[in-house]
Amino acid sequence: MRAVKIHRNHPVITWLVRYAATLITLFHVGADGKTAMERRRGKRSHPYLVKFGEKVNYKPLPGDVPKYCKLDDKFSEGVFLGISQRNSEYIVGTPEGIFGSRTLKRFPYE
Repeated sequence: MRAVKIHRNHPVITWLVRYAATLITLFHVGADGKTAMERRRGKRSHPYLVKFGEKVNYKPLPGDVPKYCKLDDKFSEGVFLGISQRNSEYIVGTPEGIFGSRTLKRFPYE
């Protein structure tokens, strides 16, 4: 994995701040022994976590792509940007834009 230096005005910084806030909401345990998500929804959240900026294969939501042929690859390549707290979708960035996904696949470590 290669480290990349990002300037403070880069657009990805906005997504990094949002991802940090999501992690606090999902995993920071308060004085009452519950996370903010537990207080809000009444149960623990166990999302599949991926490192911020990690390259992933994702399956776009049905409304984001045209109909597939059965032989077409259903997964596309993108960069993980976070989790939507509203509907628990994964947020993935690509050169074409930002997409939501319910399914992610990580690349193997080399």
